[in-house]
Amino acid sequence: MNEIKEYVKLRSQGDSTIPQRKAWLQKVKANSLSKIKEMQFHLKILSHKIDWYDGKLNNCDYGSFAEYLDRFEKKGK
Repeated sequence: MNEIKEYVKLRSQGDSTIPQRKAWLQKVKANSLSKIKEMQFHLKILSHKIDWYDGKLNNCDYGSFAEYLDRFEKKGK
């Protein structure tokens, strides 16, 4: 919230603060992309966990969840 207040303050000071505002927006964009990447990773793990549970419910022997995940890591290499 304080960052937004700082941006608003810079904006009210006019065009002389454009470089600072641009840098602020670039920082926000980078942070947002990082959070999106992290959430995509979490969604991938959740999907694998759901698939693993589906396999357990269908009497498939995938071993432990760690072993199940290891299969995907090996495929990616």
